[in-house]
Amino acid sequence: MPTLRPTTLAALAGLALLGGCDEYCGTMVIAATGEPDILLPPVSEFATTRDVTEPIFLKLADLGLSGNTVGDEDFQPQLAQRWEWDAPTTLVFHLDPRAHWQDGQAVTAADVAFTYDVYTDTVVNSPFRSSLRHIAAVTTRDSLTVVFRFRQRYPEMFYDAVYHMRIMPAHLLRELPRDQWRSTPFGRAPVGDGPYRFVAWKAGQSIELAADSTFFLGRPHIRRLIFRFTPDQQVAVIQLLAGDADVIEVLITPDNVERACADAKLACYPYKGSAYGYVGFNLAAPGDSTKPHPLFGDRDLRRAL
Repeated sequence: MPTLRPTTLAALAGLALLGGCDEYCGTMVIAATGEPDILLPPVSEFATTRDVTEPIFLKLADLGLSGNTVGDEDFQPQLAQRWEWDAPTTLVFHLDPRAHWQDGQAVTAADVAFTYDVYTDTVVNSPFRSSLRHIAAVTTRDSLTVVFRFRQRYPEMFYDAVYHMRIMPAHLLRELPRDQWRSTPFGRAPVGDGPYRFVAWKAGQSIELAADSTFFLGRPHIRRLIFRFTPDQQVAVIQLLAGDADVIEVLITPDNVERACADAKLACYPYKGSAYGYVGFNLAAPGDSTKPHPLFGDRDLRRAL
């Protein structure tokens, strides 16, 4: 179930620049912890990759403000204009006919079926493959209608159908061998269907995105997004407090939260999400997985920690 995500901050001084010119202007600098490995959602589980690719590639639908993952009532349409249940385990999506890739090609049901095939391919070995294990098949009825069939009924069927997959362009990636998805040049200069286009990747420094004026759901109001890479979360916080960045998601410590939220130039926005944190212990002895770890094999010690 959803938990409260870390505090997000926006520097009001930076955002205020948007009101001084016209409706569409400005640059937002986002302090990113680390650098993406590749800008191809099916093969990366880096948080930074997720953040950068969210404005480039859309889902069929996304979580609403409530963060509820049960049923489909509060989900917001993205590529899917509407949907209905044909049967208890059959979900039908109708794509928005206005949706298109940034090279001009239409987004079709074939893209959705192709995406499911990629995410569940054992050679691609997507980190999200296990999350789709309850989906038996994804097929097309026509160019704008796609059908999901589930193996069984369960509360988060809709969530699994839409949340884990960002739809990929079949016409650009279908011929790519599945064992080359983690090294393809497409992952360094992607073509998406979202509100922002890829512009440039300066290795070790930043990634720049530009608003797509032809985006079918409306042109974004911020013209440029720059993800500036920082070596760790604490440096990112320092950059925000110094005015060198406009936005950061994670503040790390309660002291940082208190300091940042007390700054008159900043605004704190807590919001719900589906992420959670945990501590994992290695229960096996180093070098011999048949024996318990000399420290963490002790349940009382784990509980004390």
